[in-house]
Amino acid sequence: MVKSIIAHPEKCTGCKLCEVACALYHHGEVNPLLAYIQVYRKGVTVDLPLACTQGVDCGENFCMEVCPTGSITRDPSGVVVINKETCIGCRICYQRCPMKVIQMIDGKAYKCDLCGGDPQCVKVCTAGAIEFAEADQEEIKRTKELMKEVV
Repeated sequence: MVKSIIAHPEKCTGCKLCEVACALYHHGEVNPLLAYIQVYRKGVTVDLPLACTQGVDCGENFCMEVCPTGSITRDPSGVVVINKETCIGCRICYQRCPMKVIQMIDGKAYKCDLCGGDPQCVKVCTAGAIEFAEADQEEIKRTKELMKEVV
C-alpha cells in the first residue's frame, strides 16, 4: 500500500499552516486557496485536514475511472497524479471526488501529489495532526465518517 496523508483531527488546531506550506511549495504563493490540502471546520472544536489519500479512502481507481482523457494515473511509486498537459478541465473528477480533495485552478484539476514523497504539509504541522504513513483500516473508517459530516 502506498503511503498517504493521514489526518488526526483530534490534534488539529485549525492553524492552516499545512495549506500555506502546500500552496507555497506548489505555486510559490502564500494562498490557501491554491493548496491541495484543505482544513474543514466541524463545529467549534474539530478541524479536519483533508488531502487525497491516493485511493485509500475512496476506492483504488475512482478518479482515474471518471477521467475522460486518462489524465489521472498512478506513477511508478503508486502516487495518483494528474497530467496537466492532457487535462481538459472538464471538472468531472472535481465533481465526483467523494473526498472533495481535487481543486480546480486556472482551468485544470490539481490534487495532492505528496510533494514527490516529502509532503511539506506534514513538515509544518507542529500539532501532529497530519502524518505521512500507511493508513490502517480503523483510520480509514474514522476519516470517512468525519468526512461525511464536513464535506
